[in-house]
Amino acid sequence: MIPKIIHQIWIQINSNTIPVEWINAQKSIIQNNPEYQYILWKDDDIHDFMRTYYPEFYQMYVSYKYKIQQIDAFRYFVLYHYGGIYIDLDIGCKCSLDKYLENDLVLAKSINVSKTLTNSVMMASPQHPFMYKCIRNLEDYQNSYEYFGKHLHVMNSTGPFYLQNQMNESDLQYSIIPESDFKGDCSVCNVQKCVGGNVFYHVKGNSWHHTDSRVYNFIFCHLTIGKLSFLVFLILTLFYFKRFR
Repeated sequence: MIPKIIHQIWIQINSNTIPVEWINAQKSIIQNNPEYQYILWKDDDIHDFMRTYYPEFYQMYVSYKYKIQQIDAFRYFVLYHYGGIYIDLDIGCKCSLDKYLENDLVLAKSINVSKTLTNSVMMASPQHPFMYKCIRNLEDYQNSYEYFGKHLHVMNSTGPFYLQNQMNESDLQYSIIPESDFKGDCSVCNVQKCVGGNVFYHVKGNSWHHTDSRVYNFIFCHLTIGKLSFLVFLILTLFYFKRFR
């Protein structure tokens, strides 16, 4: 069973202050779930947590090249340790989250790629074996796709692609948040004007994105599947030759 704890993370990346839209989303979560313990984890809190409870992983944690990798990795640690619900700051909610609590593991599909899990919302009971699997394998994926640009490196080493890979190698049972609850009409192409799902809504995020992320998003939103596949292949090839030639 998932405990009534909501975890969110604020680590400064491109801004010193939390955007107004994120603050409003944060308020929506707290107001719709008044009986939940709410924790906003900041950089110092996370370092203290990792040094205290997972010192054997601390060196790996601080050695990540990008802050977003630390943020991604910490989600698995905190959900394993305390259980509860993790929600990105650029996601709000429209009602209570109680209906998900009877499960032991609840995940969501990406609003962009329906076959891929997202790590923007995750729910787990304490010491759930899947979260332990995600923790245990982080070191093996630490350098994954590191020569293919920031976006693919982050996605595969700690982010959604990493999460999906861990689930692909697992036979554990889990529940999926229905698309009608989570995604609704939202995607990366219209996140500033979409309504969202029955339970969650989305505001502009992607604070960690770099130039390659913006290129991928432009391709995803503006080009056909055939052109998309070709350009992704071309970009990957350019990254490869830039590194090895």
